[in-house]
Amino acid sequence: MSNNNNNTQNTNKKSNYNKNRNSDVDGDEYEFVDLAPSIKRITSKEINVKSVLDSIDNSGDFGATVLFIGTVRNYGDNGQVTGMTYEAYVGMAEEGIKSIEVEVKKKWNIKEIRVVHRIGDLKIGDNSITIAIATSHSKDAFDASQFILNKIKQEIPIWKNERLLDGNTKWVRRKDLQRQ
Repeated sequence: MSNNNNNTQNTNKKSNYNKNRNSDVDGDEYEFVDLAPSIKRITSKEINVKSVLDSIDNSGDFGATVLFIGTVRNYGDNGQVTGMTYEAYVGMAEEGIKSIEVEVKKKWNIKEIRVVHRIGDLKIGDNSITIAIATSHSKDAFDASQFILNKIKQEIPIWKNERLLDGNTKWVRRKDLQRQ
């Protein structure tokens, strides 16, 4: 993995969220602040997992960090898989993931979130998604990670096309994604 992958999170950036200080807004609400618009949540390059993890500010404000890495496996409901192609409506997918991050910040006491999803042709074993979450308690981090993954699978315009051993390809339907 390259340490120069600028499609993951910049290790010098703090959290992408700031607590909203507006007195007209409930104290538990967060406002999304995109501190680095060049940081991509959707990338066609290999995900630099170390960079994603290193981008979490470990200043002692939290006690748990969960790192989820989704990889391309060699089987699916359609048979033996030799690879996968992910396609996305990139602009909508970026904005959709940002919205999920905001929702998660409201639902759990999450300190930091990093989500990077890869698109393009991937081989067996390639990382397709990385989710890093830092929070005070491990249960919140695990629950939030699962919630993000499910929301991405169900709502974000990213499509999976399996390349099968028999030479055929098969699009994975959203309802099929619930079990994966």
